[in-house]
This record gives sequence, C-alpha cells and structure tokens, in this order.
Amino acid sequence: MFLAANLKYLRKFFGYSQKQVASFLEVDRSTYSYYEIGKTTPSPKNLIRLSGLYNTSIDDLLSKNLQNEIHPTETAGGDFMRPRSEDERELLMLFRGADGQAQAQMLQLCQGVSKG
Repeated sequence: MFLAANLKYLRKFFGYSQKQVASFLEVDRSTYSYYEIGKTTPSPKNLIRLSGLYNTSIDDLLSKNLQNEIHPTETAGGDFMRPRSEDERELLMLFRGADGQAQAQMLQLCQGVSKG
C-alpha cells in the first residue's frame, strides 16, 4: 500500500536519481519509475536490495508511511547520515549492493587509505 510512495520518498531523501536506483537494481529507468507510481512491484530480490540500500526493513517499505517516520533531524545521526555528494552516494550504493566479503574488502581499503 505504501511501497510506491516510500520508494519515491527514500530515493529523494538520499538524493538518488531514478536512473541511479535503476542501475543499482539492474533494471531500466522506466521499470523503476513504474515502481514509484505503483504500476508494477519490484521482484523479491529487488525488494531486498532496496531495503538494504535504504537501510530499512521490507516490512517497513511495504506497510508504513515512511515520509511520516523518517526525517533528517530524527534519524540516527540526523542529516549527517545522508550522502552529500555524488561520490558518497555512489560509494554507498556500491557498498550496500555488495556481498559481505566485498563489503569487508571495501572497509579494509577505506581504512588503509584513511590511515595512510
């Protein structure tokens, strides 16, 4: 019931374009736009990926009006946790789309760069 509105709200909240999210999901932009208008529903695999991208549960994506629940000043870390640049958004997307082993490697790489 809330899925379409939540997808649109979260995408805008995190500063992603439809094209970026569609690329993340490996679908056409038009397919993703149908998710946001409620014409079609993402596959279970893509619901899982979207919940990971937005760090929320599938249950919340489907059954809550997240626009009334997620506000920049009320989220953990507040507005600070929202990606600020295209590079940050891209890195977050890559990280959240990766499996556990790849995420661990990314973290090691970032930690090595920040120490050096």
